[in-house]
Amino acid sequence: MMTRSRRHVWIPWLVICITAWLGRPGSAPAQDLKVAVVDLNRAMNEVDEGKAAIAKLEKRFNERREELAKKEKEIQELRADLELKSAVLTEEARKDRMTEIQEKAIALQQAQFEAEQEMAGLRNQMQTELADKLQAVCAEIARKKGYTLVLEKAVTWYAEVPDITDELIEAYNARNKPGK
Repeated sequence: MMTRSRRHVWIPWLVICITAWLGRPGSAPAQDLKVAVVDLNRAMNEVDEGKAAIAKLEKRFNERREELAKKEKEIQELRADLELKSAVLTEEARKDRMTEIQEKAIALQQAQFEAEQEMAGLRNQMQTELADKLQAVCAEIARKKGYTLVLEKAVTWYAEVPDITDELIEAYNARNKPGK
């Protein structure tokens, strides 16, 4: 499955290939080409399923952030306590507490990194699944409206062509209502 960033790399090549194909003898004339654009990123963020998935991710990771913030506060309290008591602690006790603080700080950094990685992975998975579903609906709209080519709006330049993003969002939401 192709990632979003890799899609952006091959889109200009796709446009070049289609342009070359249309310019060769025996191909369909350019006036028969009916083109539209769609903003899949906007569609993913605006369809109901996308909004719900983003809200679910945010809720899940806000809870994780709160847990991590508590651990960070605990480490700060341990550091403050060590500063206050360092004069009365033995050298060995001071080293033990410093080691404990360092271990907790390292564990916190690891947990933060893992949480970020998990969120990025889940977001990518959600985007890939939703993009595949949106592309299927987009293909149906294109067939119904007679478009021979639908490009993602990320293409560097295009002449005035219909933008079917709003239609895609409406069609997707209509087809994927909760309880269906």
